[in-house]
Amino acid sequence: MMINLIKRDPAWHMMLISTAVTAVLVLFAPAGYNRENVFLLETTLALGCGMSAAPHRRATLFEAALPIAGRRLYLARVLSLEAMVWLPVLAGLLVMQFLKPDLSLAPPLVEAASIANLAILLPLAVRVRELACPKWPRVLVIGLVYSFGVVAWDLLAPGVVVAACALASAAVFLKTWAAAPQSFQVAPFEAVDSLAIPQSTQTPPLLAWRPILRSAFWSLSPLYFLLMLPMAMFGSWFLFYGIFLIQGVSQSRQRTRWLYGLPLSYRALLWIALAPTLVPLIGGVAAGMLLGSPARSDSTLTAGPKHQSGKDIDVALEFWRRAPADLPPAIRAPWGETVRPTTWSVAGVTFYNPYSVGWENSERFQEWQFERATAAVYGRPITLREFGAANQAGLAPVTARPRMQFLMLAAALVFSLLLVLAVEFTRWRLVGRLSKAARGLLIAVLLGVPITLLCADSYYLMSHSSLGHAAIHGLLLRVSQLLPQSMAAAALVAAVPVLLAYWLLECQFRRSEMTGQVRPTAWEAMQAR
Repeated sequence: MMINLIKRDPAWHMMLISTAVTAVLVLFAPAGYNRENVFLLETTLALGCGMSAAPHRRATLFEAALPIAGRRLYLARVLSLEAMVWLPVLAGLLVMQFLKPDLSLAPPLVEAASIANLAILLPLAVRVRELACPKWPRVLVIGLVYSFGVVAWDLLAPGVVVAACALASAAVFLKTWAAAPQSFQVAPFEAVDSLAIPQSTQTPPLLAWRPILRSAFWSLSPLYFLLMLPMAMFGSWFLFYGIFLIQGVSQSRQRTRWLYGLPLSYRALLWIALAPTLVPLIGGVAAGMLLGSPARSDSTLTAGPKHQSGKDIDVALEFWRRAPADLPPAIRAPWGETVRPTTWSVAGVTFYNPYSVGWENSERFQEWQFERATAAVYGRPITLREFGAANQAGLAPVTARPRMQFLMLAAALVFSLLLVLAVEFTRWRLVGRLSKAARGLLIAVLLGVPITLLCADSYYLMSHSSLGHAAIHGLLLRVSQLLPQSMAAAALVAAVPVLLAYWLLECQFRRSEMTGQVRPTAWEAMQAR
């Protein structure tokens, strides 16, 4: 019976996916992949699979109705969650041992799994007699454990973090096991007298929207903000932003299907589906950029894809240039001195650093290149002697200034609307008439290809330089140079693609199979009477 309970648990199915993904990530991890990347990816993978497996629920209503003791249901649930967390880690360790003899990634992998294990077990210890942990306590518990885990990972040794999480997880399990009842509570203890409830023929407008808000804003909405905040501070938010957006909008659409029979406009339904996910994601990215950009930006001219060697000036990739015909031109100073620039190739495309300095070049040439590099990166030429004092005074590159951050948020908003547009296109009634193979191919092209490219950019290139971030920063830099130097002009220009993407999404949303026929708004229904 225990095996059957474990096999029907959603965590068991998520374990298969998580194990395969972890094994592939560890197998194809590039040389020099650091512990920060492993910790971030494994923690996000474990928590993402954990959220899909509903770790707050101790059993389903069907299982609670069976003649099975509450402790056995709880034990089956814990075993499923433990398998979802630790079997992927075991697969990763086996890959490191036999297929890729490199155990350098083992400590951060085990450390991330220990933190995720504690975050998944804690919600089961809240209100043990009830069938599931309430929404806001579980969000608070998971968010706090994740935040403290990130701080402990940064300050303490891996062995200390693993030991502390193991002891805390064991204590949580024993406490919950001792408090588990014979059967879980699925209804209130006391019946409510319907006659004692005051009846009112008029409902205040704010309370009338309360059921809709409760259905739309689910437990992951505040967690999205907490996850995006540190990711945006570290500059690695783009991949997870797209995955969370697809997951959140799809869940909101499913949770609010009962609204399609109400006299609500398509615009209201679209905003109800978008707001619970898009607002916390954009808010987390904006807060992370505001808090982390000055500290994490390229303020030392060493953030490029090549390690700085000799006198070379390794600026960020967005300031590099594409080499024509894979042969970079020689860089020539006004007095005739030249250098062959440093190159970097990815996917058959070669880029070169226009601010390279060789060992054979003179100090005058290095000073000239340094001033050119600082003029491009910081907006004004700075000499080598002045750079140290300027950096200590809070020198920030042009990509970290409010104007560029505003354009970056506008680009993220356009990307969000286009990604949701692709999801809604798969729900078009004409697409539903296609064969199963044709629909699968269409979904793979619309969603699989962008997500795969984001994964490749964020995972493989993270140890060198993110090509996606560099391409976006480079494009926004060109746009910023063409616009007048005022925030109002940038806002007006950024509003055009945002409104266009929203208009396309709203048009496609009206054709979605889940919304059915056109329905009048509440005002139109009142006028029709």
